[in-house]
Amino acid sequence: MNVIFGTVFAAGKPKPLRTLKEQACRQFSTPTEDLFARQNFSMCRVTDNGAVLGSAHKDQVYLTLLGTLAAPVPNWSEALSPLDNPNNTAEHLINLYLEQGLPFLDQIHGQYAIVIFNEKTGQIFLAVDKAELRSLFYFYLDGQLIFSSNQYLLASSLKDRTTYDRSHEDFFLIYGFLPAQKTFFEGMKSLKPGSILQWDGREEVVHEIHELDPWKTSFAQTHWESIDEDEAIDVVYEAFMSALKDQCTSEKRVAVLLGGFDSALVASALNRLGKEVETFTFCYEDQNFNQAHIDTLQNFLRQKHHWVTITEGHLQEGLENYAPHFNRPTNWPNYVIQTKVLCDEIRKQGMRFCYSGDGCDGVFLGYPVVHLRSKLFSAPIKIPKLILDPILYFAQFPLWERLGGHVFTVVLNILRSFARPWPERGYLTLRIFDEIGIKRLRRGKQPPQELSLDDLLSKLTYGLESLTPARLAYLGKGAISPNKVKIAGSSDSSGVAIHAPYMHAGMANFARRIPDTLCRPAEESESRVTGKYILMKMAEKKGLLPYDCIYQKKVAAVDAPIDDWYEGPLKPGLLRVMDGLPFSFNSRYVEQMMHQKVLEKLYKKYLAPDQLCSSHTISLLCTYASFTQALKN
Repeated sequence: MNVIFGTVFAAGKPKPLRTLKEQACRQFSTPTEDLFARQNFSMCRVTDNGAVLGSAHKDQVYLTLLGTLAAPVPNWSEALSPLDNPNNTAEHLINLYLEQGLPFLDQIHGQYAIVIFNEKTGQIFLAVDKAELRSLFYFYLDGQLIFSSNQYLLASSLKDRTTYDRSHEDFFLIYGFLPAQKTFFEGMKSLKPGSILQWDGREEVVHEIHELDPWKTSFAQTHWESIDEDEAIDVVYEAFMSALKDQCTSEKRVAVLLGGFDSALVASALNRLGKEVETFTFCYEDQNFNQAHIDTLQNFLRQKHHWVTITEGHLQEGLENYAPHFNRPTNWPNYVIQTKVLCDEIRKQGMRFCYSGDGCDGVFLGYPVVHLRSKLFSAPIKIPKLILDPILYFAQFPLWERLGGHVFTVVLNILRSFARPWPERGYLTLRIFDEIGIKRLRRGKQPPQELSLDDLLSKLTYGLESLTPARLAYLGKGAISPNKVKIAGSSDSSGVAIHAPYMHAGMANFARRIPDTLCRPAEESESRVTGKYILMKMAEKKGLLPYDCIYQKKVAAVDAPIDDWYEGPLKPGLLRVMDGLPFSFNSRYVEQMMHQKVLEKLYKKYLAPDQLCSSHTISLLCTYASFTQALKN
């Protein structure tokens, strides 16, 4: 496990570090290590000496880096990559800070949480990357600033000094995430992505990181309207390979989290760059949930492949210990937990660097269901309140949800969305709970909400009116997606650095400028369902993958036999986990949600993109309870 935490305090104030250290030892079953202990600053870590945590000090400046950077790093002259040794990278960042001050972070790319303490000025700086791949949480207590990269650790060490913050609970249960920098605990904040918190013991100042596009003078200058398809393929190939080179370690042997086309392309490109690639894929006893064409790629690249079996036991243990490893709940916990299992195996095999296909669907307009929803909700249909209100009145009768389950929520989501204006209706197109279900779930007095759902959606979509319906829907999917929390949590837990070329700052900006017609052309093509047309054509024309690997049927990475497990062997354990919720819940209603309805089975068979249906609500409740349990232990 890799975690950083510490305190900074005004003169004469006691250090609240002892509780944090004791809780870290209990939580991770690992001794904590004192990094720096100055007159009014203390910094500690838990580390497994992997590739993601480094620290250094120079001229009374102390810096700790959690995460990994991508090239180019300003003034980096060493033969090795900035990924290779996190301590060397931390030392280089101190030199940049001493030379340039805080603006040095404008030129840093990658996934990072950085803490800098300047003993000369008595100032501390907390910084996180703009892509929200890393997090820092902080809390002010009696003139002291307490911080940690792990939300659960900070909350559990403050359980006598804080309480639950349920002011956005309705939004969270409906959409699966908290807006802005909210956490589940009163007074605790999550640092805004792409910002620096400066504190001197008296005043807090927040600076924005103006991340510069590393490809501003190269690929960002592409004029798509003036090039043909062959030229576009060449540009996409060069950009993709450049992104991967920027994320490459000097180590020869690397791992790839292998699923479908997106990650297979990464594996092949790494092979072309001269790396010894080993691929890892999770599998289930039920072969219907296992990824196809793994052997096709293996025969093509001649690389070593590892199948890692996921069982009910992995999921049960993962849900019981979810929050200590991951910083955000999700309705897709199996995807998050099984990635951690894969990364643990990668570390056991002696590798510290891993690559994935995360982010590809978002920037190249994959996700077939998101695309369909974007077309649906952009239709010029408006349901007036006079029609919607009677429908919602009759929908309150319990019979409809007992019959429809998740299908009931899907139908209500469509109706409610068509009553909203643009762009609110096109941004968050997936709901987990409906307002009707929330009222059935929670017993007793309902918590007051800081803002209505309509007001929150208006705030979240402010300034997004100019996006195309497709880009808007994919942006919303990114807000709900577990990809980022999966990467950070699995990396922190295993010490394995995980990189995805599609999330490279230059590549992501570049891909978002590609015309929608090059990702999803109107004409018939092999990628009509999957999207990502120009990327797939690039893989085909450049000989990176065989045809069957490129145009294979899309298999949802989150797909698993979870609905059956929840209704069967995991049911008692799930109910125990949910005892950690911050409210008394209707257990009969929860058990009803676990039971698979006929309509849900038909929906999964004919309409759904995966076989997860009845489990969405239960998964979100269990991972939520894992966090709020922190104040009960």
